[in-house]
Amino acid sequence: MLRWCRYYFLSNPLINAVCYKMAEYPVTDLVFDTDNEELKAKWRGFFNDTLKFKKFEVEVGLDYNCYGNCFISIFYPFLK
Repeated sequence: MLRWCRYYFLSNPLINAVCYKMAEYPVTDLVFDTDNEELKAKWRGFFNDTLKFKKFEVEVGLDYNCYGNCFISIFYPFLK
């Protein structure tokens, strides 16, 4: 079933556009509520440049809207 979902998502331009719009619509910019501008810049850089959080949220929305489910897990790389 997931193969068919992927097939229709990639081959049908209407389904593709609707899934993208539904994934992007609820994603907004993060709000950092502090008066300290240095702290705001630090966290904004961390979320936008390092984590690329907004892009990640859109990818999660695409998985959810295309397949009907989405599983997210945290992966900690191990040190040798």
